Amino acid sequence: MRAHASSAENVRPQVSLWASWLCLVIAVVVLGNGWLIRAQKISEWRVYRAADGLTELLTTAVTISPRGNVWVKHGEVDAVSYLDGYNVHHIPVPSEPNYRVYQSAAGRIWSIYAEGLLEYVDSHWQRYPIKELRWEVGTSPTRAIRPTPILPAEEDRVLLLLPDRFAEFRARTSELKVLRHASETSLGTFLDMTLAQDGGIWIAGAQGIAKVPGRIRQINRDTKWREYVLPPDFAVRNLLRPFDDDDGGVTVVADDPSVNKRVLVHF
Repeated sequence: MRAHASSAENVRPQVSLWASWLCLVIAVVVLGNGWLIRAQKISEWRVYRAADGLTELLTTAVTISPRGNVWVKHGEVDAVSYLDGYNVHHIPVPSEPNYRVYQSAAGRIWSIYAEGLLEYVDSHWQRYPIKELRWEVGTSPTRAIRPTPILPAEEDRVLLLLPDRFAEFRARTSELKVLRHASETSLGTFLDMTLAQDGGIWIAGAQGIAKVPGRIRQINRDTKWREYVLPPDFAVRNLLRPFDDDDGGVTVVADDPSVNKRVLVHF
């Protein structure tokens, strides 16, 4: 595994749609052996503003569902926006502070709150308390700005990534089942996970990343992981936001203690 890093001191949580797109543009530029800028295919861009139907311009989180819908979480307003490629729609936010909003391939809508998971059903938010998640939020100050990563799988199943375990939650039975402990891997503490382009999952940890292959609905305890551990002489640690590209590479955000900055790293 080869890795290349470059200073990205200004990489911070997204506060606008422009910031989200900027991070995406930066990520796809880091390709090949070293830093190479390749000619990109021309894409058609459409900019959405409050005048186009967004609840407000301030944006704190953006997610893209397997259905292609873009879900936009705003500031302290009473609605979440989602874009279907044609129009902007809205659903209400729950009364509790909430974070990113996710939509599964089946169309079910999920989010997270301080004591568990939320599902939007029949025009209201249904709460599913999870004691392990409540404990994690209560003991980790960083969860206020970097919430527990979740990925809706199918029907009532949601995958969660806690620092010490990768687990699935079944809403029908309110059961949390561990699929892999961090101690069973070489990644160190689990930090983040994202959906891969092929339908699998990328999991990032303190010391490397792992690819969980297969479709998300088929991932279970027996699924074999492919781990990519950081070289011992590579300074960066604590990998976040893994995104794969069309050339088989993965770009992550990482901490570089040697310069006390955050950097972009491409594998």
